[in-house]
Amino acid sequence: MYTNSSSDYSSQTPPVDQSIPGRAYALCSPVLHHLYGWVKMPSMAMKAAKHQGLPDQPDRAGMRERRKQSEMTLTELQRSRGIQPPENPHTQILDAYGHRQLAELAFSIPRLTLRALNAIGDTMTFRIGPPGADAAPVGRSDKSSGSVKLSTADFIKKYSNDFDIWLSPSAKNAADMKGMIIAMFEHHYDPEVAYPIKKVMLSFRRTRGDRFFMEGGDVRLMLEREQRYLMESGDCRLLELDSPIFARASAKMDELLKICRNCVEYIQQYVHESKGDLTAYNLYTYDNFIRKWSDEVPPAAMPGMKRLLSEFRLTVNLMLKQKKIDDPLREADMEAGIRAGLTESALNYMVIGADHLHPMRIRLQDLRIIVMVPKLMVSKDPSLSLNHEPKQEL
Repeated sequence: MYTNSSSDYSSQTPPVDQSIPGRAYALCSPVLHHLYGWVKMPSMAMKAAKHQGLPDQPDRAGMRERRKQSEMTLTELQRSRGIQPPENPHTQILDAYGHRQLAELAFSIPRLTLRALNAIGDTMTFRIGPPGADAAPVGRSDKSSGSVKLSTADFIKKYSNDFDIWLSPSAKNAADMKGMIIAMFEHHYDPEVAYPIKKVMLSFRRTRGDRFFMEGGDVRLMLEREQRYLMESGDCRLLELDSPIFARASAKMDELLKICRNCVEYIQQYVHESKGDLTAYNLYTYDNFIRKWSDEVPPAAMPGMKRLLSEFRLTVNLMLKQKKIDDPLREADMEAGIRAGLTESALNYMVIGADHLHPMRIRLQDLRIIVMVPKLMVSKDPSLSLNHEPKQEL
């Protein structure tokens, strides 16, 4: 059976010079990427004021990143609204009466307003142009809200620059995209990975009957993804809602995050320069922070630092062992949720963490499924490559 985590770390750890906390921590840090996407995907992108002893300075880097992610090009806006490009007989009329210039104001529409317009666009159309002019109706076009007419070949061509793509045998032979599963695998906290996935998700259409499935059982995650992808309430379906396996993994992650916060607060107590350097509250940012600053703790405070890092390493090792047991159970739950909830008349979108890539590809290979992994992830981790058929990975 394929396992998507490293072998028992505790059996591989070489002797460590405990007098150097940063070096000792660095030996544990490489295995943390196996836990980054386990649970607790929602995280604060900006710091709250005076929570848990952390500084309340504005997170300018996080604010810039969120602004970048929320911005849409005019092409993306048109696609999200189902508007056809303005290559039509009314182009000159639009220019003459300034309506094309008015369309550029869409760049300044706040995200919540845009979501409201999306909802309105599902039920009504409107005309543009001067009174009496027979201008083209604008709204979600029949192509975007009706049947699935995009061919599999066209879909692959559209996204092949950003993704490694694999098709199941039945997907290769499908006449159209109707009933297709579009399965995207991500690193949950990486904004560079989030961008190409968002571009794919902007093609989601509730009016067409599309469905969206997401790993996890945390309602905060559901709300976060609906906002990110400009969806309506209820469009996201959690695959592990009320799952006891997910709840157990979530409790373990809470324990690890508490230890991480203790390490961060200890470092900030003794290293003034580190204050304000934490951009979000998740394992990825905690790990980067501790690796960066733990060596800067003054010698008098090193004994306390070593105790915290020792507790951290022990918890990580125990979690990796438990992860080997929990992951197959979680993947079985996700498989059952997808099979029970998919639609045969529209598109099925799915976003899951990269740790589950190969096992889920094996579990779902009998269905019409397109598996997609951002090329950026594959370039950093070749083990995520889709070059081989799943049977060769068993």
